[in-house]
Amino acid sequence: MAIVTLRENQTTTIPAEGMLHVEASPAPGYSQHVALTLEGEATIRPVSPSASRLVRGTGRIRIIVSPRDGDEFGPGTTIHVNVTRGRPGTPQVTGAEFVGITLDGRSETVIGTLHYEDDTLVIESAVGSTQADQPFEGVAASVRAGLRALINRHNIDTSILETAPTPIAVDSSVSMKAQTTEEDLDLAVKLFIGAVGALKPETSFSVRDDRLGRPLEMSTREELIQHVVTAVRSEGNHIGAGAHREPGSPENPTFSISDEEPYGHQPYGLSIVIGDTVRDGLLGATDTPGVLRVTSELRATMEEGSDASKNAIYEHILNSCITAPAEGGPR
Repeated sequence: MAIVTLRENQTTTIPAEGMLHVEASPAPGYSQHVALTLEGEATIRPVSPSASRLVRGTGRIRIIVSPRDGDEFGPGTTIHVNVTRGRPGTPQVTGAEFVGITLDGRSETVIGTLHYEDDTLVIESAVGSTQADQPFEGVAASVRAGLRALINRHNIDTSILETAPTPIAVDSSVSMKAQTTEEDLDLAVKLFIGAVGALKPETSFSVRDDRLGRPLEMSTREELIQHVVTAVRSEGNHIGAGAHREPGSPENPTFSISDEEPYGHQPYGLSIVIGDTVRDGLLGATDTPGVLRVTSELRATMEEGSDASKNAIYEHILNSCITAPAEGGPR
């Protein structure tokens, strides 16, 4: 038996004989150090901060990884975890490899479990089974990491935020369909996902668009993205103003994606405005409290801007959602 590759929620078995070597390491190109812990009733011999030997155990033994530097893994951090018996590089080696696992924004994370069944050792991959375990990518990962850094730097307490679904209003009017590009919509959704991922990482979404008589609750980001794209691009879009963001609260900020500027100032939340009128308009991306315009300049900043220019965007999002600046400027 050789090394078996495990994807999320997959299982393999090997004979339960001899000592196991369990090790975590960054994937090529990733430098962040990772710590590995085996947790359970077992005889464990640490080899290094990122590796341990398992002699024998009972019950379920958890394989846990965490960042050695800082509170959470940086954007896009990917690691490998190997569970092997025998000398590496020889035909006798057996075990399992957990495929490259993206850990951006996570802290202590259970990668998988080990448990003995008579003369068999069961190796199971557990990562990816919950909303919180789904990795963030691209712009969403950058926004989330940037906001988390600001929250930690300013010692902002986010425990007040409810675990209730995060409300988002989606404009599905004819003008929204006509004036926005796929690139506009894609960037708007990623900005929203990154913001919510930083503020309320385990939340579901309460989505309202003007085609529906009531909000729909969605539990995953993938489901949200599919619904937003369908709402904006569907046939039979109605003529008139689309759905607008309702005022939020300190416990639950609200969001919207629309091609229209919001009516007045709505506290605690973010109105993301996209389309022809704002792409190269006179107003900048962050000129108005509670509003984020997807301008050409904003797109360029998120793609290749400096850390300082990105931080200005993250500060604007944070101020809009957490400190709820008054109309016309910060409180």
